[in-house]
Amino acid sequence: MASKKAIIGIVVVVIIVIIAALALSGGSDGKADVRYDYTAEFADYLGDPDILPTYPSEGNTFIVIQFTLANDWDEAITTNFMATTWSATLDGLTYSQSDFYCVSAPGYQLVDIEPGAQAVSGAVIEVPAGHDLSDFTISFDYDDWVNDLSEERDDTLM
Repeated sequence: MASKKAIIGIVVVVIIVIIAALALSGGSDGKADVRYDYTAEFADYLGDPDILPTYPSEGNTFIVIQFTLANDWDEAITTNFMATTWSATLDGLTYSQSDFYCVSAPGYQLVDIEPGAQAVSGAVIEVPAGHDLSDFTISFDYDDWVNDLSEERDDTLM
């Protein structure tokens, strides 16, 4: 019976060590793992207006975001729209990027960014028309599903 208690104790210690290691990964040195900056503008359509343009729903417009990601982490990161989440908040309602529209965004690139490098890509958010860009609060989150990476805006990138 004592050996079962010892094994359980060892398993508990190992789990605690793993949890502590995960909690300390990503931004543990006080610096962000991913720095970003962006520009945003409205667009009435995506693509070539003469060849199958994409239009927003009636009463809406697109916010097209051009962004730069700088990788300060020790592994490659991606510009995949499934790992980057752009949002625009207006009057308490949050509108998120459309994965379908992101691949149509001007400048969209699906690339891996090596440590110390940076890349430019694009994202699209469909929002209600009739507002100024300054009415929206634009936010960004990088989520690679495995590591708890931190991000911060760096207005020197663009």
